[in-house]
Amino acid sequence: MLVGYNHKQQKNAMKAGYSAFFIVLLFVLLINSYESEAPPLMSVHEKPAIADFMGINVHSVEVNMELLTPIFHQVRDYHTVVWSLPEYEDSRADFPYSRMEIGWHDRSGRVGHHEGLVNWGKIYDSWYDLGFEVNVSLMVVQKPADQWNNLEEDAYQYGYDFAKYFGTPGLNIVRSVEIGNEPVPYWDLNDYMKVFRSMARGVRDADPEMKILTAAAQASRPDEFSVPVSVYRPYSELYDVIKVHVYSLKQGWPSFERSYPEDPSIDYLNIVKNTIKWRNRHAPEKEIWITEFGYDSSTKKPEHDSEWAQWVDVSDEVQAQWLLRSYLEFSRLDVQRAYVYWFNDHDEPSFHAASGIMRLNQPKKSFWTLKQMRNVLGDYRFNREVKRVTRDVHVYEYVNKNDSNDIIWAAWSPTGYTNSDGETRFKEINLPMPGNPDWAQRMTMHENEETSADFSINGANIEFTVSESPMYIRFTRTGL
Repeated sequence: MLVGYNHKQQKNAMKAGYSAFFIVLLFVLLINSYESEAPPLMSVHEKPAIADFMGINVHSVEVNMELLTPIFHQVRDYHTVVWSLPEYEDSRADFPYSRMEIGWHDRSGRVGHHEGLVNWGKIYDSWYDLGFEVNVSLMVVQKPADQWNNLEEDAYQYGYDFAKYFGTPGLNIVRSVEIGNEPVPYWDLNDYMKVFRSMARGVRDADPEMKILTAAAQASRPDEFSVPVSVYRPYSELYDVIKVHVYSLKQGWPSFERSYPEDPSIDYLNIVKNTIKWRNRHAPEKEIWITEFGYDSSTKKPEHDSEWAQWVDVSDEVQAQWLLRSYLEFSRLDVQRAYVYWFNDHDEPSFHAASGIMRLNQPKKSFWTLKQMRNVLGDYRFNREVKRVTRDVHVYEYVNKNDSNDIIWAAWSPTGYTNSDGETRFKEINLPMPGNPDWAQRMTMHENEETSADFSINGANIEFTVSESPMYIRFTRTGL
């Protein structure tokens, strides 16, 4: 916010030195009033166990969910509205089927080809039977506002029909729904809000128990693909969760180069923190879910004369490190869920086309890293920062949801030398112990890899060495 001054009146009212002082003082006060933390609020949301926190993004006809069950039970599906309402005249969906034939060729041989109509009832029911909680992103971008017969009435009916069929009144296999994925900049914001209000009311009327998410939203200065979160403020009764998409971009087009999650020079974590601040001020009862984050890693380089010639990815090792560390950083914030983008790629050297934790449905290093995280921390919740020093060391404590004496530390160097220099950074750590140490494991990137890590006890302290690949140490608290 800028404040205008009548300089002639100022000059008559006070000396120039005092004028400058008060201008600076007012500017500082204005900035502080905008950027400062909201008054402390007790979160109404219990910290989730890590198994409930971890989610994965998929596409319904392209995925074999059995490949992902070792890591996740939260899944997010991209569900294109135009598949159910392909023509201008169509005002009603025909669930569980699409009204458009979908063709997809499986290049991996581990999923199967698809041709014809999509039966989402069969697909979502099979995921539910595998133990997945299903979140569906209803994507409106592919059906522009001028291609609806009656925008608001048809959007209401679509939301109503979807929730009635897949929600608690029907199959009871979809727990949450997003009204739009990334509607801007493709849609006029006013048109999108008409769809949001109408479709959300339809969902609410059909199934009050189904959680409703916003489109990708951010506070402060949203990126070009995110809605300003403030547009939802008048419609508190129509949503339950603020949805955030965030990538640790160091540069945008044409390189889309990313940096390490804790890098203080990028906005990665600040985007989430600013959205939390907005939520705390204006909608403290709402949850925040990060429904997209991830890193490209390919074995190929782009063609030198292609539009992606300057695209920059990371190695499979760095992808594993940064996905795990992103999860650890998100878990300390007031966020209820975080979904990795993406489940599988075809090793194509371009933006978002190499983000899978599998490549041609074969695990990358990040697959095994996240599987270990689920196995080690699945029943644990973030408890506190043991030590957090920028560009030096992060040590976070997690406590078993069923036993407060069962503690695990995650510890690492929050730096990016593996990516920039090809060699990790090591740091010797000496900290007071919260209990008796049982074991230590280093981060794995391979199936059935030996992960034992060394530590030593020095009086009441534990000594160990961290790197840019996090390690875990388990303690049993005694004497309470």
